Amino acid sequence: MNLASKLVLGTVQFGLDYGINNSVGKLNQKSVNEVLKYASDSGIRLLDTAQAYGDSEDKIGSYHQSGNKSFQCITKVPHGVDHTQIRKALELSAEKLGGQLYGVLIHHIQAFREQPKLLNELHRAQQDGLFTKVGFSVYHVDDLNLLFDNKVDFQLVQFPFNVFDQRFREIMPELHARGVEIHTRSAFLQGLFFKPIEQLHKQFNSVADKIAKVQNLARLNHIPLSNVLLGYCLLEEHIDAVVIGVDSIGNLADNLTVLNYIESIRSLKSLLNELIVHDQNVILPTNWNLK
Repeated sequence: MNLASKLVLGTVQFGLDYGINNSVGKLNQKSVNEVLKYASDSGIRLLDTAQAYGDSEDKIGSYHQSGNKSFQCITKVPHGVDHTQIRKALELSAEKLGGQLYGVLIHHIQAFREQPKLLNELHRAQQDGLFTKVGFSVYHVDDLNLLFDNKVDFQLVQFPFNVFDQRFREIMPELHARGVEIHTRSAFLQGLFFKPIEQLHKQFNSVADKIAKVQNLARLNHIPLSNVLLGYCLLEEHIDAVVIGVDSIGNLADNLTVLNYIESIRSLKSLLNELIVHDQNVILPTNWNLK
């Protein structure tokens, strides 16, 4: 397995203080440069970003402008941008990033519902060579069914997938049959899986036992927990790429050791499949209320 070819580096932490278990905060330019250099040297070639991720695009662009090897980038249509403004917004992203735009995702299905013409403008920009693939970032299986029902032409999709959130597994073969490239995010569920059980918010009481089981499986099998969670996604047959966010070069290095354990993780996959959670107040961070 060529691990690096299935990894996409998520960059939300470059521009925002993000994640339930993030004690570092957003990264400064020096740290971003170190992470990107390490990622490039390790064979990662694709970055996932967005104008909504603070100054993430600017920091990636600064790295590229320093003469470093260029990444391909996936960015997202800014929320609230009118279809008449979309090309200018994408040209701004391309200029900031200083790298090749691989894909552009409509960030929320609601934007497509409100402005179907957004897609027409994206297809025009795609045909003009501004980027390679047009797609959607989705949160629910029904979002994909809406696209299918409307015979929408798209080549790339990103959605959450992890040990708890397995909602999209059944629709993956259909996506591949339609020629859609599948990227998944949220392998670590914003760090929830790493939380010590005694520090869990009461909202997660219903899954405390399952979180403990994941942590115990990793410990008993002498596999880093991050590798178990990441390997679980990498081993999913129809997933083409897994987006991982990191907050340090050490964090990235730890994630890249997953290949050393991949066969051991494969032997745990059926046990991990059984930990599926259907409660959307747990598996969707947008529903978390941690005050």
